[in-house]
Amino acid sequence: MNTYKMTREELETRIEEIQQEIETLTKEQDNIEIDNDEHEDAYCDMLDEISTVEIGSLTYNPSTVLREVDPTAYRCGLNDYVDSIDIEDTDDWKDLDYKIHDLESLLIDLESELLTLEEEESE
Repeated sequence: MNTYKMTREELETRIEEIQQEIETLTKEQDNIEIDNDEHEDAYCDMLDEISTVEIGSLTYNPSTVLREVDPTAYRCGLNDYVDSIDIEDTDDWKDLDYKIHDLESLLIDLESELLTLEEEESE
């Protein structure tokens, strides 16, 4: 079993590195933008759940009709749909949040270890 203990300088350096990584990930998280194209299928599914469009003896999905007949309304609706998505519900945001949380836990452990080491040194 490896019982290597980090020195005070190593702990301080590692703590600083983790703080910088948390800051970087937090900035990355703050800059996440939702791409309309990534949610177009979900938007179409939502439109198609409403009903179908019948023209003569033919039946169409509402998303197809809207996209072909009025592309501007389709894009506006897609924009509104994407705007209603909470950024914190996206996979990218959640992934970064998990990483930040793990780093914060590690940071707490290292800071505690550093505090213990400083107490030992002062005795």
